[in-house]
Amino acid sequence: MNFLAKAILWILKRVLSLLMPLALAFLAFMVGALIMAFELPPHQEIRKMIIAAVSVARWAQLEQATSDEDHPHIIVSDAGGGKALGRIDRDRAYGGVTMAQTFANDRFAMLLLGENGERLHRWDVPDAVYEQIEARGWKVDRGFQEIMGGHLYESGDVLGIIYQQGLFRIDRCSGLKWFRPGLYHHDAKVAADGSIWALSANYLAEQPGAYAHIAPPHYDDVVVHLSPEGEVLEEISLLDAIYRSGYQGLVLEGKSSYPESKQDDPAHSNDIEIVGEAFAARHDFANAGDLLVSLRAADSIVLIDRGTKLVKWALTGMFLRQHDPDLQPDGTISIFDNRTARGQFNKAERTVEPQSFGYSRLLRFDPASQRILWQFQGSREEPFYTSVQGDHQILPNGNVMAVETEAGRIIEIDPKTNEIVWEWFNVVERGERKDLVGRVTRAFRYDSDYASFIGKDCPAGDG
Repeated sequence: MNFLAKAILWILKRVLSLLMPLALAFLAFMVGALIMAFELPPHQEIRKMIIAAVSVARWAQLEQATSDEDHPHIIVSDAGGGKALGRIDRDRAYGGVTMAQTFANDRFAMLLLGENGERLHRWDVPDAVYEQIEARGWKVDRGFQEIMGGHLYESGDVLGIIYQQGLFRIDRCSGLKWFRPGLYHHDAKVAADGSIWALSANYLAEQPGAYAHIAPPHYDDVVVHLSPEGEVLEEISLLDAIYRSGYQGLVLEGKSSYPESKQDDPAHSNDIEIVGEAFAARHDFANAGDLLVSLRAADSIVLIDRGTKLVKWALTGMFLRQHDPDLQPDGTISIFDNRTARGQFNKAERTVEPQSFGYSRLLRFDPASQRILWQFQGSREEPFYTSVQGDHQILPNGNVMAVETEAGRIIEIDPKTNEIVWEWFNVVERGERKDLVGRVTRAFRYDSDYASFIGKDCPAGDG
């Protein structure tokens, strides 16, 4: 063999040695993709491994956050200039007190805010709750665990959710009244009779075929009805309600439409509302006591009949990755429309990419005609955007309060002019720094007399 032939052979061997690993990796990828796409064995085991890996990666991100810049609940922003109260128009702002669920310097807490943004009171999740969680063998990090879905009672008690860990009620001094462990998430509402409606979930790991075209393991979100003391009265499976009602398309169509979609979370419920008499009187499709549930993954809201536990009405297409639909007494629905799309928002400059769906917006619309009656949408001049969470409340004077979670702020809007008349930033205190704010998950405005518990002695047995 001459020198040229040897050289060519040597080059071919080198090329093959380099390409072979790539070829094998590509082949393995294609085989894995085919297994998952056509649900061939062992697709269930592969799905479990992927989900476990994502969970481990998330906890690693939390535990390895060594600075404020890489902390998942702290935002680098100089929008507020280090001041809690950004804007206030005393003639137009509603006033009252605001209960906010926030990342408060080192962990999530619940804060009561005055009209000037001052902190009037703070509730912390007591150690007894975390001890119960840890006793079940569940992983929980007190410095990272989100709190959401709350209610302030006139006594100063608060109801809240530790995300996917449980539902709790504590008194005004943060003493534990009760704790209900479970995969509770996002929202809990107190009904007129004092009972509680909350969102939770079951994790279906080994039920192939239970819901056609949704391969386990996956979450089945449930609506839970509890007594005022936290005892479970009934549960309604959302997937069961959707499938038995013939609304499967809500959780199947486009479940991979967005890169951030989770295949183990086909519905992703994030809000529950109880239909009142006034709203029901204006619509043939609703009855008092029905339950409205927001399905983020389906870009839809659904109405569930309490008696039959079936979906009786649904609306989709008007919003993207929405949160917090509220049923108004005049028959309208207001909603936080996130307009989420991966990679669309530049957090440093607070601008939205031109090819995206635009800034987040607040809508008020007629559900019968789907006609939008009012909207407030962020802009380059007045940025307003959060890809996750978000919350709003129509106040007694008609103003609209909104939580911009990923900006760490709460705003109040005059809907007649769409001007911001009150603005609060959740400032994270770190020495001389004035460019850090913490996440705000929810906020609720109450009349000033809800602060009358401040200064009273703690209930017996509490510190």
